[in-house]
Amino acid sequence: MPKVILGVDPHKRLNAVVVLNMRGVVLARRSFTNTTEGFRELRTFSRRWRPRRWAIEGCNGVGKHLAQRLVAAGEEVVDVSTRRAALVRVFAEGNGRKNDDVDAHSIALVALHTPDLPVVHADDRAVTLRLLSQRRQELVDLRTQCVCRLHRDLVALLAGGAPKRLSAKAAKRLLATIKPRDEVGRLRRRLAAQKLVELVALDTKIAAADAELWRVMEAGGGADAFLDEHAMIVMADHSHSHVERTIDLNGPFADRRVLPPSGAGARHAEIALCPAQRSAMIYVLTESGESAVPRVVSTARAIEGVDLVMWWEAERVRIGGERGELSFAPGDEIADLRGRRWSIDGELDTLLAHVEDGVLHCEHYPDALARVWAAMSCPTSGDVLLSAEPAYEFPDWGNRAHVRGGSHGSLHRLDSLGALLFCGVDVPAGREDGNWSIADIAPMVVGHFGAA
Repeated sequence: MPKVILGVDPHKRLNAVVVLNMRGVVLARRSFTNTTEGFRELRTFSRRWRPRRWAIEGCNGVGKHLAQRLVAAGEEVVDVSTRRAALVRVFAEGNGRKNDDVDAHSIALVALHTPDLPVVHADDRAVTLRLLSQRRQELVDLRTQCVCRLHRDLVALLAGGAPKRLSAKAAKRLLATIKPRDEVGRLRRRLAAQKLVELVALDTKIAAADAELWRVMEAGGGADAFLDEHAMIVMADHSHSHVERTIDLNGPFADRRVLPPSGAGARHAEIALCPAQRSAMIYVLTESGESAVPRVVSTARAIEGVDLVMWWEAERVRIGGERGELSFAPGDEIADLRGRRWSIDGELDTLLAHVEDGVLHCEHYPDALARVWAAMSCPTSGDVLLSAEPAYEFPDWGNRAHVRGGSHGSLHRLDSLGALLFCGVDVPAGREDGNWSIADIAPMVVGHFGAA
């Protein structure tokens, strides 16, 4: 049982310290530079009180360096969250104004009255894991670049193109069949062979990184024991849809003055077209924008490959497509799977949706209404938004697209769903039913790890 609490408000240059006894009486206040000399002075200062406990704010953030140095020196350290310290500061001092001395006092008070604060441990294994994980991710990024460049070269060498799933073995088999007779072809094959060597080397390095990660887990008692002691969140932000064809966005608007990327002729432009892979935005630039939007919508809905078109009409958003049209706005008529409520008029088949027991189900376009409403409400959003059909993509202004590859950005589930794996972290309230959103992840990270 400690006799004193040393509360520390850490900063990049200074560490403010307040010492309390177990009755909450302030015994000392002092600040120390965040340097090697300052740390020695801090250790000398603290030795007059034994046994002692250190309370540091943000042991996974700005206070991590100091906390780890103290733990390595054999000190007992607990982690105080910024939120708890702020609450104590308001109620203890009578206002929320910050200064280093008040903050350090509040941190010490939290540690004095909160028995279950997280104890800081030496993070040798955590640092090892982070370094290995970062290295592996770097290798994976390099491999992705290498595969894309190798695929580009093979497409130029093979009449039928190369498969979208390309491994080193598959690339080696393809190269063995290629025997160009012209000089350019031979150069391309030689360059592709060099990239194949790089790909094999990267695969070997990734396998070695995996083996090192596994050895760290084995040293911690195996995968099950390791996961029992560590919290983990692994996620992807979205999936990718396979692209087979491009959408001609410029042709249907050839009769209008379209603003080019250079901005030339901006004073006389009527619309701006903004392709973004499997979505696009159209800005109406004329003063009579409201009257021009219906004509733009009509043209956009007739374009091959456009699945859904979205635009404002009064205070409601309209969505149109081949299956029909509907309008919606926040209301109290129908709930979605995440508990938000909407007013909906029109054909639900527009989104291949149906209502069951007062709840909107929209499997093909996950969380469609909330996502469309957020996109249309964005201050910088276009007047008309487009979502592509599966297998289609809007090429950029340089006419580049991801044909035979993957792309994303549409409302369709093929682009919208992502993987999520976690352990040792509480499920957010209301998500037990599995209706997750990427917006649920940040509260998990903040709530468990104390960092955003």
